Amino acid sequence: MGKKRAMDSGHITESDLAKREEERKRNEAFKEMMEHRLNYVSKDLDEIIKDGHDVTNYYYIRPVRVSNSPTLYYNDIEELDDEISVMAEYLEAYALPILKKYFHPDLSCNARRISFDDDPKGRMLKGFAFHLNHNFFEADQILGVCSDLREKALQEEDGLIRGLCLRLAARLEKMIEDNRKADVISVMGP
Repeated sequence: MGKKRAMDSGHITESDLAKREEERKRNEAFKEMMEHRLNYVSKDLDEIIKDGHDVTNYYYIRPVRVSNSPTLYYNDIEELDDEISVMAEYLEAYALPILKKYFHPDLSCNARRISFDDDPKGRMLKGFAFHLNHNFFEADQILGVCSDLREKALQEEDGLIRGLCLRLAARLEKMIEDNRKADVISVMGP
């Protein structure tokens, strides 16, 4: 009864103070956990998406210029300096379906690609290709990829995957903005 009277009269009991202190400690612990998680996600993202060329199991994305020759060999493609590497397991799980959605095999430079992977005489590539073959995207296609990545990020509960989608979208947009002299953006599989 004394407790009820204390609350009714606007007084705070020791029990109330203890509960508030417990709540404050829980909030503080949660805040520390979230800060740790954000640092963890940021470090992970730095390993998943890297500026430059990583020769391990990564996809390479860079602006390129292509010649007007009837077929495109490696020496017909000028790779510009800007490049990012995206860890294969993450790109394949979260971004590859989106890239394939926006890939146009009938785009002139895609239709003229030659590969020597399986045939020493060379063969025309059809569809999205892997094994160090170029897959070309025009700027508007990449912007579509960026839009879908952002939409995917909104649907993701996992902070790492959400961060991956948002960072990759921002980096691709920056690549387009910084490389207006490029003909297309190349995505090359490991």
